[in-house]
Amino acid sequence: MLAAAILLAGVAAPVARADSTPWRIGAAKVDITPPPFNAAQDLSDFPETDPSRQTVCPRSTYNGKRLWRFEEPYRDSDNSGEFNYADPSNSSSAGDQWCDYNHNGRWDGIYLSGGTNQLAKAVHDPIDARAIAFSYRGKTVVLVSVI
Repeated sequence: MLAAAILLAGVAAPVARADSTPWRIGAAKVDITPPPFNAAQDLSDFPETDPSRQTVCPRSTYNGKRLWRFEEPYRDSDNSGEFNYADPSNSSSAGDQWCDYNHNGRWDGIYLSGGTNQLAKAVHDPIDARAIAFSYRGKTVVLVSVI
C-alpha cells in the first residue's frame, strides 16, 4: 500500500519546467581614454557646414588649438593657446568664442574631474569603463565603473 501511494504521488507530481525567460548576464570593458586631436578626422566630426544641425563652423574663424578629438572648434581670442571662458571678475574679459555644435550652450572640451576650469593637458593613465548587466523577467540592472 505504501509503495502504491509513493508511485501515485510520483505520477501526480507536476513536471518541473525551465522558466521561459532565463537570466541574462553580460559584461564589458571599454577604453574611453580621449583620443588625440586629428585634423584629418576633425572635418568629419565637425563639418564646417552642417545643415541638419543648422551649424556653420568655418575653420578660418574657429581655429583654436585643440588637444583632443571631439572638442568643439573655438576661436582663441586671447591667444592663450587653449579655450577660456570669460572671467566673471574682469568686465573686459570676453572669453573665447566657440562653435556650439550641439547647441547645448557650453563649450564641449575634455576637463579634469568634470570641472570647467581645468583642461586636460595629457593622458596620465588610460581610462576605461567596466560594466556588468543582469536581466531577469524583463528587469535589467547595470553596474558601471569608470577607472
